[in-house]
Amino acid sequence: DLLPLKQAKAQGFGTTLYLDCVEHKYVEEFSVSNFVGIDGNGAYVTPKTSSILPSITNKMLMQIAGGKYGMDVQDRSLAWDEVSSFREVGACGTATVCVPIASITDGDTRHEFGKFDVLQQLRDTLQGIQYGEQEDLYGWMREVDM
Repeated sequence: DLLPLKQAKAQGFGTTLYLDCVEHKYVEEFSVSNFVGIDGNGAYVTPKTSSILPSITNKMLMQIAGGKYGMDVQDRSLAWDEVSSFREVGACGTATVCVPIASITDGDTRHEFGKFDVLQQLRDTLQGIQYGEQEDLYGWMREVDM
């Protein structure tokens, strides 16, 4: 993971995207975070795979998307060929919550994504809950005596 990331950064890219190791056609994850996207129908899509660690941040974003905003949430196999039709793509994880991916380059092909509106709204909602600025409808937060 470190060598490909170093090589990608040397070429001006911020991260790397990994596909499955058997067929090389299903999205797995970014080098240091989960892949999330908003497809052409407005669904929140994230790859379901047994080869990567589950992300609590991704799980929380899925719950907010489906629960608060009534979005279709799809945790499923995601073919690389589908990604070019996505409206938004982001990388999510504990440290970043969710950051926009403006484009993904595959050889000579550059796939560009639109505004980060929906994923930004989900990120803002999660951070609002974490900071106590929005109601925690999910029972995630606990008050700790200090």
